[in-house]
Amino acid sequence: MWMMRRFARDVAWRDRLVLTVSVVVMLAGAPSAAFARQLKLWPLFDYASDPTTGTLSVKVLGSLAEYQRDPQYTRIALRPLISIRQARVGHDDEVRVLYPLMTSDWGPEQQTTRALGGVFTYRTSTTSDGKTLTGQHLRVLPLYFYDWDGEHGGRASLLPIYGDVEN
Repeated sequence: MWMMRRFARDVAWRDRLVLTVSVVVMLAGAPSAAFARQLKLWPLFDYASDPTTGTLSVKVLGSLAEYQRDPQYTRIALRPLISIRQARVGHDDEVRVLYPLMTSDWGPEQQTTRALGGVFTYRTSTTSDGKTLTGQHLRVLPLYFYDWDGEHGGRASLLPIYGDVEN
């Protein structure tokens, strides 16, 4: 009887070893530009890579934790807490924190941050090289408004005063 138990335990151990070696060989096989790789243990793990298109995708626990890379963007997400998209060249980035609680977008000439569904908005404008500030706008709806640009200076409004204070 003990021989059969030992035999069954050895077979189970060998099966696990073969499965582990198979997965490692699939993931770390000889790199080739012609072959895309994919490993799915859905919903726990999903891996896809395609060297010809330059894409890589890793998802853990469905899409709760996700990493994606392509020639234009890199994306990281820990849903529902945060998601980040970053351009690989230039400025075209965005961050979402407890979406839609806070969002932030960075472009080459304009950066915008919104919070509390748009109640708080902060936007800046820069020159095309990104070195000189050309405008600044702050809104805390419906109470406070602030605008500044290089030509006209700054202007602020605070409710319930209903007046503009100019710089």
